[in-house]
Amino acid sequence: MAGEVRIHAMPIDDKELYGHKQEEARKAAKDYVAANPNSGWKLIEGYKSLTNLWEGIKTICDANDSRLKELIIQAHGSPDNIDGIFDPPFGNCKEFGDLMKKHKDILCERVHVYCSGCNTGIDKPTFDPIAKSLADKVPFGQAGFNVKVVFFGTQGYKYSSSTHMDSKKGIIVRRSPIWKKGVRYSPYMKSKDAEGNAAWNRFNNW
Repeated sequence: MAGEVRIHAMPIDDKELYGHKQEEARKAAKDYVAANPNSGWKLIEGYKSLTNLWEGIKTICDANDSRLKELIIQAHGSPDNIDGIFDPPFGNCKEFGDLMKKHKDILCERVHVYCSGCNTGIDKPTFDPIAKSLADKVPFGQAGFNVKVVFFGTQGYKYSSSTHMDSKKGIIVRRSPIWKKGVRYSPYMKSKDAEGNAAWNRFNNW
């Protein structure tokens, strides 16, 4: 029986993939894995596309004779995107869904995917949260995809150094932290201050 693997993935340091200015998050992920070598977490650093991401996931699963149990996508986010994955009708959620379905053989029967960026679990009047949009692209039972997937999205702005890998499981705030140069973004509707499991909204694919 194959084992289980958990993967923390971050895109390249590129603005188009929302991987820019993520130095704190990269360091936090590396420090956690180094300090917890038996945690089961593996890192994918600097993938260049969604295809490249899923190739990396498959490589790790094959090398460890394991199936994917949990995936963290760590990048900048907002209600309609994470890591350059955008909401319909003009986005590329379908590409992510198609790749996930293509690689169903390396998935556990139930998979958790964390969209670990700001505001990825709350909606705006014109579109659903990006976490829900992704869940909608991999419906359970359709076209032989018999994997139950839960996509998690944050309910506010996320501190870049917090990671679901550790026991805090994310810290989010309704109003954004004060970024460099004194910039502070306004809160979205339905956002809140929370930490731990309360920081996430969940969207099932079944």
